[in-house]
Amino acid sequence: MWELASFVLKAVSYAVVLSAAGSALFLALFPTLNERECSRTVTTALGLALMGSVLTAAAIPLRAGFLSGEGLGGMFEPFYLGMLFESTVGTSTKLRWLGLAMIGFVWLRRPLGYGIGALGALLVVASFALIGHTANLEARMAGGLLIALHLLAVSYWIGALWPLIGVSYASDTSRVARVLERFGTLAMVLVGALVLAGIALAWLFIGEFSALWESRYGNILVFKLVAFAGLLTLAGLNRFQLVPRFAANVPGSSAALRRSIVSEVIAVGIILTITAVLTTYSSPFEQ
Repeated sequence: MWELASFVLKAVSYAVVLSAAGSALFLALFPTLNERECSRTVTTALGLALMGSVLTAAAIPLRAGFLSGEGLGGMFEPFYLGMLFESTVGTSTKLRWLGLAMIGFVWLRRPLGYGIGALGALLVVASFALIGHTANLEARMAGGLLIALHLLAVSYWIGALWPLIGVSYASDTSRVARVLERFGTLAMVLVGALVLAGIALAWLFIGEFSALWESRYGNILVFKLVAFAGLLTLAGLNRFQLVPRFAANVPGSSAALRRSIVSEVIAVGIILTITAVLTTYSSPFEQ
C-alpha cells in the first residue's frame, strides 16, 4: 500500500512541480507574450505552484506512515514526522516549498516578478538533487549537479508545452512563429544538456552497458529511453516541419502543430510515470 501510494504521489508531483517550475521559466524567457497569453500562463503557474506545495507536504506524512509501520495512524506520529523534517528529506521539502512560493511572484507580471519566479524554479529543481538515488552515490555532488541539470531541461520543456498550445491560437502568425522558433532553439541546447546529463547519470548508476538488460533498474530505464526517443522525434517534427509550415500560413498547420504538442504532453506523462516506477520499485544499487 505504501509503495503504491508513494508511486502515485511521485508521478503526480513530478508532473505538477516541474510544470510549475517550467511555467515560471517560460514567463521569464518569453517577454513577447501578449496580455491574454501572459495572464493564462501566470494563472497556470500559480495553480501548479499551489498544488505542488500541497503534494510536497503530503510526502512527509506518507514517509512517516511507511517508517512507523502502524497503518494510516502512523502518518501523523510526531516522532517520525520530526525525524523526517530534520533529515535530508525535510531539507529538500523546505527548499521546494521556498521555490514554489517564489514562483508565486509571477503574479506581479513584471520582469522582477518573473525573475524571482525563475529563481524559484531553480530552487525547485535543486530540491530534487538532495534526495533520491543520487544521494546514495559515492560521487554525490556530481550526481546532484547532473540531476539538477537534467531536471532543469525537463522542467523548461514540459512547462512550455501548455503555454505553446495557447500561443498557437493567436492570429499574429509572425510573432507566434518567433516564439515557437525561440522555444525550439533554446530546447535544442537544453535537450543536449538533458541527454548528456542523462547518459552520465546512467553510467554512475549502472556502470556497465550490460546492466540495461541484466537488472530490473536497467530494464525499466530502457523503456524510459524508448519513450524519450519518441518525444525527441515529436520535437524534431515540430521544430523542422510543423513550425516552418505554421510560419508560412499553410492551411491546417496550426491544428497539426497543436496535435503534435498534445502528443508531446502524453509522451512526457509516460516518461514521468516510468521515472516514478524507477524511483519507487527499483534501485540501481540492487544486486
